[in-house]
Amino acid sequence: MLSAKHAWAYTTSNRGLQMRWGIGAFFFALLLGFLAASGTGAKYLRPFGRRRVFAARVLAFAGPVLAFFALSSPP
Repeated sequence: MLSAKHAWAYTTSNRGLQMRWGIGAFFFALLLGFLAASGTGAKYLRPFGRRRVFAARVLAFAGPVLAFFALSSPP
């Protein structure tokens, strides 16, 4: 609340607040995906080929991003 006579603390609609929250959460999910892809140890799959290393990193990156889209979709 801004003061006792004001009813709203924000001057934008609910959609604007959701967009601001969504953009920040999406970049956080990208960061988590990057950290997961770099920290999983996929580089140890090199003896099995480059395609498996790439696939492991893509799957590790896609996990948080897919979770973001699954949890942020409107009901």
